[in-house]
Amino acid sequence: MSYQYYLGCVMCGKNVHLSRINLESFDRFQSDWKLLQVREPTAGPGRGIKGKGTGGFPIVKELGLDLREMIENPEYRALGLAVKGRILKIIQEYLRNGVITKKEIEDILT
Repeated sequence: MSYQYYLGCVMCGKNVHLSRINLESFDRFQSDWKLLQVREPTAGPGRGIKGKGTGGFPIVKELGLDLREMIENPEYRALGLAVKGRILKIIQEYLRNGVITKKEIEDILT
């Protein structure tokens, strides 16, 4: 029997096939990253026609919000706090299972 392997996202629960995972991307995170992304739908080449570089949903960078901006914005505060809560739950489970230590967290904070 042949199996397919997927990585389940601990944040959203979606699954990605392991062949599509770029481990280097896990190291790239900055606090000014736009957690809330605004995208603009653009017209494609036409029904049934595929064209690279046409259509899609490009990010409108100047309209997105980073995590701090989300928490400060009443409209998106609950969503920002939900993401924070999920992160804390993930850390709690990693600690409980001995995958990370309190010392590792302390080292990050100093």
